[in-house]
Amino acid sequence: MLFLSSILMLTRVTHDLTKTPLPAVAVRDRFMSAPVHSQGRRIFPRHSSDKAFALYLASGRWRHRYTPYLNKAESALLHSVNIYTHTQRHCWHTQRRTRRHHSTVHLRADCSLLQFAVWVHADFLIVSCLLLDMGTGGVALVAAALAVVVVTRLWTVLLHLVWRPYAVASAFARQGIRGPPYRVLVGNSKEVQAMRAATSGDTLDLTSHDYIPRVMPQYRAWMSLYGKVFLTWSSSTPALFVGSYDMVRRVLFDKSGLYGKTDPGPTILSLIGMGLVFTDGDDWSRHRRIVHPAFAMDKLKSMTGAMAACAAEVIRTWEARAAASGEQGVTVEVGQQFTELTADVISHTAFGSSYRQGKEVFLAQRELQFIAFASINSVRVPGMQYVPTKANVRRWQLERTVRGTLMAIIGERHAAAKEARGYGSDLLGLMLEANAAGDGGGKRHQQAMSIDEIIDECKTFFFAGHDTTAHLLTWAMFLLGTHPEWQQQLRDEVIRECGGADVPLRGDALNKLKLVTMVLYETLRLYGAVPMIARQATADADLCGVKVPKGTLLLIPIAMLHRDEEVWGADAGAFNPLRFRDGMGRAAAHPNALLSFSLGPRSCIGQDFAMLEAKATLALILRRFAFAVAPEYVHAPADFLTLQPSKGLPVVLKLLDPHTSAI
Repeated sequence: MLFLSSILMLTRVTHDLTKTPLPAVAVRDRFMSAPVHSQGRRIFPRHSSDKAFALYLASGRWRHRYTPYLNKAESALLHSVNIYTHTQRHCWHTQRRTRRHHSTVHLRADCSLLQFAVWVHADFLIVSCLLLDMGTGGVALVAAALAVVVVTRLWTVLLHLVWRPYAVASAFARQGIRGPPYRVLVGNSKEVQAMRAATSGDTLDLTSHDYIPRVMPQYRAWMSLYGKVFLTWSSSTPALFVGSYDMVRRVLFDKSGLYGKTDPGPTILSLIGMGLVFTDGDDWSRHRRIVHPAFAMDKLKSMTGAMAACAAEVIRTWEARAAASGEQGVTVEVGQQFTELTADVISHTAFGSSYRQGKEVFLAQRELQFIAFASINSVRVPGMQYVPTKANVRRWQLERTVRGTLMAIIGERHAAAKEARGYGSDLLGLMLEANAAGDGGGKRHQQAMSIDEIIDECKTFFFAGHDTTAHLLTWAMFLLGTHPEWQQQLRDEVIRECGGADVPLRGDALNKLKLVTMVLYETLRLYGAVPMIARQATADADLCGVKVPKGTLLLIPIAMLHRDEEVWGADAGAFNPLRFRDGMGRAAAHPNALLSFSLGPRSCIGQDFAMLEAKATLALILRRFAFAVAPEYVHAPADFLTLQPSKGLPVVLKLLDPHTSAI
């Protein structure tokens, strides 16, 4: 119940007991309940539901009939009711327009906050009327009601911030699961910030791949104290650290919806959208059914030419610089180059002829990524996303840019389809074609995605399609640059299967690159783009014998699991692509231990796209260059939403003879 509405309710109950009339409250009841007549005319006709009645109020058709008969207090009250109903109609229409897509906690919070603000406005007007109507005695009554509501609110806050965390921690402790102590409001955030600040200046040796003490120092410290499974706190929300592969498999292979995705917050949603990454339940199934055809392997193979053409443009600029520098080679910061390259690839493969507009989306998303990272470790205050801070204003501007650009591209595709020219053969066209097949009316229409959902899916595969692949290529170059023997083995395989530098790449040939695939898998194991993922228990659950209460976060530390010596062997911290010689499923003691693309029904739908693009790019580079990590490189991986070199990756490139593959 809303704060001021609670005051009104208590005040009204008191007046009912004393039989004291309340003119202002009576006016409110009169407006919001039975039909009202004025001079024999029906002003508020009967409606089938409260929703229909509220929509009638919002239409404003009653004004010319009733306003002349209201006093000032009643006019102010009805004005507030009208504001509220406009707000309610906006929320209903938003939910209807976006179907069930936005019937999430995020939209409900948006609407509730807006409605709350309007009701505060209305209730203040009503309280003012009460004070005028009731005099001094009324002031005392309202003050008493206010005190009751304040005490009730404080009790609720204490239950949420103090008693529940204590009860949850005690319940886990009885099961032998402990962790760092809970602190009111902040949880464990202060300890996390302190430990991360203490290790932020650390650097690693080029032969070391254990970046956990630098990127995730809190979890390494707590694991040494409490074991592989322990309890931490994100503000007042319990978070169970799941360092057991058996528990991870149970969570990721769940099909009942017991372990859902977490609420990402407005900044992450503005970047990635409410696409396949964050949807759950029937919405996820519907999205996956429509998006999946675009990522079928036969469709992806046809995109190999576009991928190779984009990479060839970058390589030509490298060739010119390397040729000018002679035998010394040229130093290139490949991290930024790969980011621009993969953005170009996704722009061409996803948006086809609209790739220039796709690059605009890339530039906006890059800035949104920095805004999202800046806010990810801060305590989320409800409603702060609506405050016009400098970051929020800029985020809103970028959101409008991304939405407007994508709307223009989608509009062009719909216009082309109406002219019988089709939706196109790129990822967006394939998705729109599959969506149109589910938009035939009746039950088929219920399977289609709305325009907002399509935009969100575009955001998802655009960000995931370029950012994660760019970092996969960057870390693969780092590992091959520090392991020249593996670099030469891959070069020999590429020339054997794909031909020399003058032979165009083909999708079938790329699938034969077994050593390249092994190196990419090992790169994903050691330097996966996402060091940790999270789920949230949607109901009380039993996770491998551990009772997990509803609402608990489940933290899955991918980077730490990939270094578990019990699963990956004594050389878990070393670069050894041969562990994947018998395939991904047999690389470790535990089946399907590689979690970089997740597991189960929610595994990454774009993993084949990412691997194909990475193979094509590496094949072109290996045929033309020998390379080594530059002496000035500082090995300090950092988590900026995705894992990447904190100071870039400078690489020394030396041009190879195109006929002999020698320097």
